[in-house]
Amino acid sequence: MKKIRSNKSLTWISDTEKKYINDVLSSGELTNFTGTLNTKDENILFNKSKDILSIRGNSYLGGDYVRRAEDLISKLVSIDYAVMHNSATSCLFSAITALGLEKNSNIAVSGISFSATAASIVAAGMKPVMIDVDETLNMSPIALQQIIETDKSIKAVLFVEWAGRSNNLLKIKEICTFEGIPMIEDSSQAVLSKIDGTNTFCGCVGDIGIFSLNGPKTFSIGEGGFSVTNNKFFAASMRLTRNHAEAYKVITRSPELNFADGFNFRPTEISAAIALAQLERRDQLKAIRQLNYKYLFDKLKDHFVIEDSVKMPDSPYSFVFSVKDPSLKHEVINFAQRNDISIFGGYPVEHWELYNQTELLSGCEKYRLNYLTIYQIGYPNNSNDMQTIVNILINSLNF
Repeated sequence: MKKIRSNKSLTWISDTEKKYINDVLSSGELTNFTGTLNTKDENILFNKSKDILSIRGNSYLGGDYVRRAEDLISKLVSIDYAVMHNSATSCLFSAITALGLEKNSNIAVSGISFSATAASIVAAGMKPVMIDVDETLNMSPIALQQIIETDKSIKAVLFVEWAGRSNNLLKIKEICTFEGIPMIEDSSQAVLSKIDGTNTFCGCVGDIGIFSLNGPKTFSIGEGGFSVTNNKFFAASMRLTRNHAEAYKVITRSPELNFADGFNFRPTEISAAIALAQLERRDQLKAIRQLNYKYLFDKLKDHFVIEDSVKMPDSPYSFVFSVKDPSLKHEVINFAQRNDISIFGGYPVEHWELYNQTELLSGCEKYRLNYLTIYQIGYPNNSNDMQTIVNILINSLNF
């Protein structure tokens, strides 16, 4: 049987990436951030991403490629501000602190997500409150509403678009708007993915959206991420936190401007150059995942459970399916692993366990017992690789 190449996350490096990287190397400026800001330049913290490209003589907001990448992502999703960080985890931390919440405030977050989501809440000095998921594997609006009605201490919501899915997003936003609490979207797995049935991008519904560009994501620069927002105070706050916050000594303070003490969350020019190239090649990279996702869906829908409520995301990050009998889950995983195929079955310790919320969350428990995920749907894999995966999974049912 053909051995698949997909157990590693590979970034498709084209001539565009190489050209931009060589431009950075030729310039000799691998980073162009400075840690101080002159009083006369304090207003650049509030400039929209499209307006900082032409500013010269001050590098508090980074170098040319950082600004070009921020400008492009803001234009693509029609958002005023994009703030690039060295990781999406850094983006989450900066976004949470930008809200200006009191320490130890409760933030509602999905019980299912990569560990960085809830960990960022803890790192920012807040408390994660786990909310159950429904059949879409996204936060359940019913569960969130119940928590808010019984516990008035929820000060913000961190919504996760699991596996690139936008299900429940608009309903959760309605609840947040009605309750008057801010919402952050962790769109790490939904970069440049449009909300089902709309022309609006994930990450652009909440007060702040987060995009990840780390190793396995649709657009990959190794490590890095963007925060996007239309709120100039949130943008300025995140720009301060990203760059040590030293500039607070010279800026005019505002009660709407909140930030942490400041850290080195700055991206390099090489990272930004790769990001710019990846975003320019977005149609190529998305097309591979769309074709591979569709192939898996068509071939596996008669053998495994694929929820009717979940359509293919506009920009699929992974392929999620489940087994009817929970006892089969690990048998399928083990069979696949013996055939050099990595099938993801869940984290060793889930969010709701890690942060001392051990009470049963039925939707999360169903996910742990029944659901499996295939991440090998991007470059360098094609339909032949998908056929190999399909054959192994179908054969696994017979063991």
